[in-house]
Amino acid sequence: TTISPWIVTMEALAPFRVAARGRPGDEPAVAAHLLDAQDRAAGGINIELTADFANAAGSSARIVRSNLAELYWTLAQMVAHQASNGAPLEAGDLIATGTVSGAAQEARGCLAEIVLRDGETIDLPDGTTRRWLEDGDTLTLKGRAVAEGYVPIGFGPCSGTIHPAGAKA
Repeated sequence: TTISPWIVTMEALAPFRVAARGRPGDEPAVAAHLLDAQDRAAGGINIELTADFANAAGSSARIVRSNLAELYWTLAQMVAHQASNGAPLEAGDLIATGTVSGAAQEARGCLAEIVLRDGETIDLPDGTTRRWLEDGDTLTLKGRAVAEGYVPIGFGPCSGTIHPAGAKA
C-alpha cells in the first residue's frame, strides 16, 4: 500500500465538482437511499488520472488515462452505502475510490482489465512486453484536478516498485 500527498479535503476540491456520471438504461438503477439531487448535480470531481508503467531498465509507457468523474458511484454514495450498512465512520477517516475505470479503452484502470479483457499486453518502447508486473517494475499514478478559471491542483506522483520476495525495499 502506498499513500502519497493525495489526501485532499472535499472543500479544496469544491471548484472541481461536476455532474455525477449518468446511468445508461442497461445499467442497474441507483438504490433510492443513495439518490440525492445535489449529489447528481455536482457529485463528480474532475480529476484527470494517469498510470505510467516502467520496467527495471527504465523503458516506460502510459498505460491508463482516466477521470474520477467517471466513477460508477459518487464519493457521497460510497460513504452513504458504508454508513447504511453499519460501517463505523469517524471524522478523519480516509475514503478511497479503488480502481477508476472509464468507458474508453485507455481508461481501463487496472492491469487485469488491460490484459485479461482483450488479451492484450503492455508493450514498452524497448520491445519488452508485460501481462503482469515483474520484479523491478514501477507503477506511478498521478492525479490533477482541473476546472476552467481555477489553478489546477496536482496531487503529485504515487509510485511503487515491485521487489523480489524477501528483499528489503
